[in-house]
Amino acid sequence: MPDRLKPKCKLLDKDGNVFNIMFNIIGLVIGALKSVGLTDQADEFRRKSIELDNYDAVLVLCKEYVDIY
Repeated sequence: MPDRLKPKCKLLDKDGNVFNIMFNIIGLVIGALKSVGLTDQADEFRRKSIELDNYDAVLVLCKEYVDIY
C-alpha cells in the first residue's frame, strides 16, 4: 500500500484474551482510516482482518494500512 495515505494509529496494550485485543486493534485501525476520509480502505481492511486467525497476522495487516505508534 505504498501509494496510499497511511494515517497514524496508536495501538494500546490491553489486558484480556487475544481475540478481544485483536478486535480492539481492528477497531482502532478502522477508526484511524475513517478519521482521514479513507472509508474504502477501512472497509477493505475490515474485510481482510476478520478473515485472519491470529494476532501476528492482524498486526502485519495493520502496518499495511496505518503507521503504528
